[in-house]
Amino acid sequence: MEKKVAIPKDVTVAYENNLLIVKGKLGENKKELFKNTISITIEDGFVTLTSLNATKREKMFQGTFESIIKSMIKGVSEGFNYKLKVCSSHFPMTVTTKENTLSVKNFLGEKIARLVKVPSSVQLKVSGDIIEVSGTDKAIVGAAAGKIEALTRITDRDKRRFQDGIYIIEKAGKQII
Repeated sequence: MEKKVAIPKDVTVAYENNLLIVKGKLGENKKELFKNTISITIEDGFVTLTSLNATKREKMFQGTFESIIKSMIKGVSEGFNYKLKVCSSHFPMTVTTKENTLSVKNFLGEKIARLVKVPSSVQLKVSGDIIEVSGTDKAIVGAAAGKIEALTRITDRDKRRFQDGIYIIEKAGKQII
């Protein structure tokens, strides 16, 4: 069984020692892809995933590898962008960024700022009450957005009344609300 993923003209793909490297105009992604029964080859503008036996498990791994490769190609050519909204009805929150750290001050009247560090491959941008998290690796950008959302999670209060916090409103170009 064989699956092919097309490589765009502005993207280069290399596969050596079980490491897939995808380079494009926005940067590069690296991912270790290895399964004994699946071979990965790059030829004629396609990444080819080949398996000798078409078992259910091999088909599953082929589909997973295909999805990962497509995501890596999209990341280096278009990038991934998550948007979060700052909601504060009881206390006015102040959200700032410094290098790779996001700081939330005055969350529910707290005196000490809440901080979250994100990886260096992720860019943060705060404009008004919208926080933009962007980068080339979908998993890393999504994890950073999740960390920011979890930073202001409320556990001890009534969620119907205290709706303050930072919430993901758009992920990888798809509206959530």
